[in-house]
This record gives sequence, C-alpha cells and structure tokens, in this order.
Amino acid sequence: MLACLLNVPRSDDEWARWGFHHRMSHDAIVRAINTKGGSLTTYQLDPITLDKDWLDRDQQAHNDFNAALHMSGADLTEVDFSQENQVSAWIYLEQQEHFDAERALGITS
Repeated sequence: MLACLLNVPRSDDEWARWGFHHRMSHDAIVRAINTKGGSLTTYQLDPITLDKDWLDRDQQAHNDFNAALHMSGADLTEVDFSQENQVSAWIYLEQQEHFDAERALGITS
C-alpha cells in the first residue's frame, strides 16, 4: 500500500486508487495503535473529496496517530490541488508520515 501512496494522481481513477490505499494504511495504523491500548478514531477518508472538510479529517487522523506515536507531523491542510508541484509535495509528506508510523509500529499495509 505504501508504495502506491508515492504515485501522484492525475485523474479521477488515480485519485480513487490512491484514496483506497491511503485509507487502508490509516486503518492499519489505527488497528495497530488500538491493539496496543490506544483508542484512536477512524475517520471517513475514502472516497476522497479534496475539499477542506476532507483535508481537516485527514489532518486530524495524522495528528492522532502522530501524537500516539510521539512523532511530529506536517500541516497537510495547505495544498492547492490545481498546482502540480504542491500536489507532489503534499503526496510526499502524506506518504512519509504513513511510512514513519507503520515503521514505528512494525507493520506494513
């Protein structure tokens, strides 16, 4: 799943595929943390709507798992999806946080 998160989506189908893998990684992280005694919330992250509400939910999910793992994270709410360079940078930050969390938990999605 993590390798798929490095692909920069350029079409609705690619966003749908990316979104599925993104949610699967979030679900794996939440399950692993909750199995170890955490109580993280599962947020609706799929399907992706690429609007402020979705960005806020995604950011909260990242804030939750970063806090549980004592890791710092980036602000993932500031991205202009019409600018390819911003999307590429955002995709990288997203994937890096998922990679770091999964590695810290000893899991792979």
